Amino acid sequence: YNGDYVVGTKTLNLTFVVPNNSTFNPAATGLTTAINGNGFDKTTIQGYVQGISRVDVSFTGTARGGATVASRTIKIDGANYSGTSATSAILSKSGTITITATVTDSRGRSASTSTTISVLAYAPPKITAFSAARGVNTTQANITRAGTWSNLSSKNVLTVRIRQRPFGGDWVDLVNTTMTSGALTGSILATGLSDSASYDFEFTLTDSFGRTATATASIGTAKVALSIAEDIGIGAGKVHERGGVDAAGGIYNDGYEVVYFTDW
Repeated sequence: YNGDYVVGTKTLNLTFVVPNNSTFNPAATGLTTAINGNGFDKTTIQGYVQGISRVDVSFTGTARGGATVASRTIKIDGANYSGTSATSAILSKSGTITITATVTDSRGRSASTSTTISVLAYAPPKITAFSAARGVNTTQANITRAGTWSNLSSKNVLTVRIRQRPFGGDWVDLVNTTMTSGALTGSILATGLSDSASYDFEFTLTDSFGRTATATASIGTAKVALSIAEDIGIGAGKVHERGGVDAAGGIYNDGYEVVYFTDW
């Protein structure tokens, strides 16, 4: 300037560098994790359970040195959540899961903090075999069963129930017990069955998480008054198997037993 008159101008570019240190960089601190809710995984198992648990995560993300926070995110096993707190989806994998919290400021600078949680392997109860068959003593039936479940160090209690009913009748327990370990295989004997009734059997497994597996089996009658095999023959006192007349017990005519000899 010369007095009040502009003589000329010149433009200069200045670059200010914000130091890359804790005074000016954002900070991600206070990362915490907890089992979500107040279910059996939290109260008794006291650990994360595959297919059951969710994880609650929170952290503090701040900007410093005059910057403002642009974003805060939480990453749980590959899934991203916005904000300083999040609840995951149900944890579908077992093993170690990494959780990372990140804050980004208005300068584009980021800070992160990470932790891991361990997820226990779990599968719901599963029935692998269940069958029923009358024995040589037809008033008895052999019940065979097998299955699997995750006992989670004997903390996951399994209720084992086997019950029976005559066709159209009421259920009666044969087995109603609990177990925390051991093999879920074996057989039991149902007794006192009627030869002239068919029976249903039901095998149910229920664990502490309320997960259930059920299987059924049936047996027919041991004896029938009359059976007809179309165009073949009839059975008397039993199901027809062979010949024109297939009878169980003696055959009588006017009070006299009739005996047929087919081989001398």
